[in-house]
Amino acid sequence: RCVLVSSQAAAGPAAAADAPVREDDAPRPVEAYGESKLEAEREAMRQAGRVPIVIVRPGAVYGPRDRDFLRAFKQAASRIALYASPREQAISIVHVSDLVDGLIRSAELPGAVGRTYFLANETPVTWSTIYRTVAEATGRMPVELDVPRGLIHAAAWACDAAGIVTGMTTLINRNKAAMIGPRWWICDSARARKELGWVPQVPLQSGLCDTYHWYTRAAWMRGPKPSVAARSPEEPEA
Repeated sequence: RCVLVSSQAAAGPAAAADAPVREDDAPRPVEAYGESKLEAEREAMRQAGRVPIVIVRPGAVYGPRDRDFLRAFKQAASRIALYASPREQAISIVHVSDLVDGLIRSAELPGAVGRTYFLANETPVTWSTIYRTVAEATGRMPVELDVPRGLIHAAAWACDAAGIVTGMTTLINRNKAAMIGPRWWICDSARARKELGWVPQVPLQSGLCDTYHWYTRAAWMRGPKPSVAARSPEEPEA
């Protein structure tokens, strides 16, 4: 069996807070990454007569060893926390260990063949909640500032131009900038809960704290202030 790990980006954002994207909705990716994931899904399904296919669309994945969320964690732990995405932008999120459980279920359960599943926590989370939770774990109270959207788009154009010249992929580009526009990057994983029996086991707060402490043990980030570290329970090895 082939389990294709796609992305919520293949489906695109939701239209409203009370209308999370579902598997049967028409896909509307907003940038190249989502478009490439959607094309991969379609190509996989064209091979469904030869190989049993399952498509999994995770929400935003976080946890130990993840580098994409590392930038947000560093911002939340700094003296001045910059919001590149709107602080009240809502996203569907999933801890890596819960995602792995969903992938295994997708690979093993007979009824999953030919199906597409979103995997994400039931309750979306805002960037402000993520920053606040990480800041509490670090013992810091950063000054929070929103980066003007116009500045981000201008920087994206400039970085894309630089990337053409240098041949390197930049941190900010037009595809990344396209992701910050939609208000609701949320999906509904009810199908996975019903058909796979999948239920996320990692609460958001403990998952974020666990990730932060893994980053510090791996020396990807500075550790918490001594007073906070003294109060923190010993974290299990990832």
